[in-house]
Amino acid sequence: MNKIYFASLVILALTIRFFLFSYLDHSPALAETIRENIQISTPLTDFKSLKEGVFLYNHNANPYQGNVYFQAPLFLVLFSHPSTLHYSKYIWMIIDLLIAYGLYNIAKFQRSNDECEEFGTKGRKGWIKSVNQDMLDKDPIYSDLVAGIQTTAIQQTKSQEEKVNESNAVPKVSLLSRLFRRKQTVASVTKQQEEVKLTLEELQEYFTEKNVQSSIPPYIPLNPQFIVLFYLLSPFTIATCIGKSTIVFNSLAVVMGLNSAFRGQVSMTCFWTSLAAYFSGYPIMYILPFTIILQQQTNAKKIVSLMMTTLFLTFVYLAGLLYASSLLFGDNDAWRFIPSFYGTMFFVKDLQPNIGLYWYFVIEMFEHFRVFFVIVLQMIAFVYVVPMCMTYGQDPLFIVQLLTMVIGFMKSYPSLGDMALWYGMLPMFQKVFPYMPSLGPMLAIQIGIQLIMPVLYGLWMSSGAGNANFFYGCTLMYGMSQVFMIRGMLGAYERRRFDREQVVGRVMKLAVVAH
Repeated sequence: MNKIYFASLVILALTIRFFLFSYLDHSPALAETIRENIQISTPLTDFKSLKEGVFLYNHNANPYQGNVYFQAPLFLVLFSHPSTLHYSKYIWMIIDLLIAYGLYNIAKFQRSNDECEEFGTKGRKGWIKSVNQDMLDKDPIYSDLVAGIQTTAIQQTKSQEEKVNESNAVPKVSLLSRLFRRKQTVASVTKQQEEVKLTLEELQEYFTEKNVQSSIPPYIPLNPQFIVLFYLLSPFTIATCIGKSTIVFNSLAVVMGLNSAFRGQVSMTCFWTSLAAYFSGYPIMYILPFTIILQQQTNAKKIVSLMMTTLFLTFVYLAGLLYASSLLFGDNDAWRFIPSFYGTMFFVKDLQPNIGLYWYFVIEMFEHFRVFFVIVLQMIAFVYVVPMCMTYGQDPLFIVQLLTMVIGFMKSYPSLGDMALWYGMLPMFQKVFPYMPSLGPMLAIQIGIQLIMPVLYGLWMSSGAGNANFFYGCTLMYGMSQVFMIRGMLGAYERRRFDREQVVGRVMKLAVVAH
């Protein structure tokens, strides 16, 4: 992509944000409507709640004493100065740029990994080159064909040697004639052996490079610039930005942690992971795929030792953040933010409707069953981490994408900001798109759900023409669309891997018929 064209589109994305912010500054009612929209803001990411918490903090009151503020204490310090709230729109625009820059670097690393997988660069064998040793030697059809060629060559060699021996046994032929005939026979046998060797090499080349590539979708290199534009121009990203949802700080920490992991920076990876967990809790599960990336980038031989190191550093950083947060308040209220912030996050104490699944369950649940079912629901969000790492450890970025999608609908208070992150990373897996014929319809369904969701919420809350079931049915459709998207990506990934493992066998059958 042309650099000038790319820069122009980035400027266009920033201009759109600046224009929308300027328009909302002159329309306070519209700005409040957007920023209080349940798709953009939740009790844990609401900008209005942040301003109220900062006001209480600046007047020496603990914002966690009432049901007003449910966000991280670090935000109180970050926005305590009046100028930061006044120029907050520039903070959100800069964060979007930083996330886009992080995704750009991640896409470059992913493109390098895809090229290593496809062609075998940087000392690594590509999948086509590894077929010769790994797959062909194990395939019975190939083994039988090679054995047949070698057997034929041995029989021909024995026949020639018998002729040589017969020629040596004839006494009437002179010694010079016998030596000349033996030299001709040996040369013929050597030539046949070279032909057999050449036949085997041609056979491998026929199986791998000529036909295997034509039996799968062609390789298309990943364009990091497209990833940047796709994220910046995404309607979900723009809506989250102008709504000033604090979920962008969590997204920034996750992207920077992933970026540090690809650079092989253990300490910085643990810091960004702990910061993301401090903001949102759920990103603590990223430490496992991040460790796999670190192991691949640093060529560490002992994954268990590296895992223990990353876990230790992450929890040390997290403990430091929590202790620093406790110093912001008096001795009596030092740790009140933990039950107020993290307790609300994991035990769903605020029942404000959102696009997630928890609020309706908790409302309809009997009080004495509530804690049990909330814990079970939270376990569902975390239970997939280890199986995914065991199954897709060779592609840890794919694990991160799947976990981001799971968090996007299984966390207690999801929003469009969660969807914006995995939606922006989706083009990094364009290699599986040819195996996802339903990708377009699934994305269209998700966008349609986001458009109809505020209508059903308005029918319930404003006009009274509907009820909670109308809106909750829409949130169920949103969750199911996420499940089908995850299922589609898993199926496409497995189908792609299956084709690459089995296509050689299919080509060998064609080769046997051709021979």
